[in-house]
Amino acid sequence: MSNLGNKAIMAKNIKRLVEQRGIAIKDLADAIGVPYTTAYNWTQAAAYPRIDKIERMARYFGVSKTDLVEDLDEMRDDLITRALQDRPDLLSLYHVAKNATPVQVEQAIRIIKALQEG
Repeated sequence: MSNLGNKAIMAKNIKRLVEQRGIAIKDLADAIGVPYTTAYNWTQAAAYPRIDKIERMARYFGVSKTDLVEDLDEMRDDLITRALQDRPDLLSLYHVAKNATPVQVEQAIRIIKALQEG
């Protein structure tokens, strides 16, 4: 299923990229030549950018357009599910771990290592 044109996905991806780079929405707006309110509306899923603005953002962030318009979490889950289709045990671990806190993951790793040693 394609998520092209989904305002919520675009908003999530822009916010993620802005946060990763430690910039403000105003910095993004200035860099790609749009008013602050336009860029802000994109991050609130109130509007969707035209393709030329998507291309500018992709160049600004150094990512592909896909990184802006597609649900990367969904794509990652699909890839992992396909990669682990022959290992249902590992697939189960992945699905449990993706919702776990870092502390819980560390605890699980310690338990698995202890089981391997014992």
